[in-house]
Order: sequence, then C-alpha cells, then structure tokens
Amino acid sequence: MDRTILAVPLAILLVAGGCKEAPVGAAGEPPAAHDPACERVADIGDINGINDPAKFLDKGEYELILGAQLKNERGRRRLVNVAILPDLKGQSIELVARCLGNRSAAKGEIGDNDILIVLAPNERRVRIATGTAAEADLTDKEAQKIVDDMTRTFADQRGGRIRYGRGLATGIDAIAAQTGDAS
Repeated sequence: MDRTILAVPLAILLVAGGCKEAPVGAAGEPPAAHDPACERVADIGDINGINDPAKFLDKGEYELILGAQLKNERGRRRLVNVAILPDLKGQSIELVARCLGNRSAAKGEIGDNDILIVLAPNERRVRIATGTAAEADLTDKEAQKIVDDMTRTFADQRGGRIRYGRGLATGIDAIAAQTGDAS
C-alpha cells in the first residue's frame, strides 16, 4: 500500500494511552516474563532505543528520532524507546505494546520508569506504553494528547511522504516536556 494514502486515516484512527500495570505475582513479586496472552505477539528483539524491523524510517528520520532521544535522555530519569512494526498480526496495539514492554523489562532492556512508543503504520495504530513507575507522570489523557500531536505531524506530508521520524521526535519531545524531563 502506498504510504501517502495512509496519512488521513492514520491521523484519524490512531489509538493511545498508558499501559496499565501487569498483574503482580504472589507476595507482590514482579509480573512473570511469560504472559500467556503474549504468546502470539512476535518478539522483535531488543527495543532499547529505536527498533524498526519494518524499515519505515530512512536514515534522516532515524537520526531525527535518535537526536530527540539523546537530547531528552541525557541525565534524565527515563528513556523513551520506539518500536515500529510492519503489522500487529491480528493482535491489538494495546496487547502488543504491553507484551513488548513486559518482555523488554524482564530482559533488563528497559526499566519501570521508561516509556515505549509502538507504531504500526500499515495498520494506522500507535500506542504509548508506560512502565509502572512512569504511569503517574504520564496519564492516559496526556498520552492521548501526545499521540494526537504525533498524528498531526505524521499527516503533515511534505514531498508526498508521511513524516514518521518527525512525528515520533515530536512525541518524544512532548513526553519529556510532560514528564518534566525536557532539556
């Protein structure tokens, strides 16, 4: 499908919100790394930083997102990671974001205070998932506003292209501003 055709539906249909705390084990232990609901969610490997197995980003977009991450993460208390997926394989964006976040946390790739942006451009979905310690700093309502800002930026096509890099960088900057981590 031509990416330029996706701009308007992407801007209209994107979904966001914080990822709620996963169930805790016995005696308040952290959630198990293995969640049966996540068995059908593909593992995309390390999501620390930017993971783009879908290859939606060109070099300039990748560098734009990386620049926003570095600017807002230097000396800060949280990291904002990005995962761009070719598709959700029939799963909800909420489940995929939760499973990717929980797996990465279990592997020590991201922490409770970190945030994950999951984008599935072909399915016109995006989700901001927060670690349990970050939930108080970024509510569902605030995450929705950030996603709305990102989608407007995605839809601002210049040169006939959807601006994934610019939209994601906008989201990272807005998250940092909202959570008090802006530089």
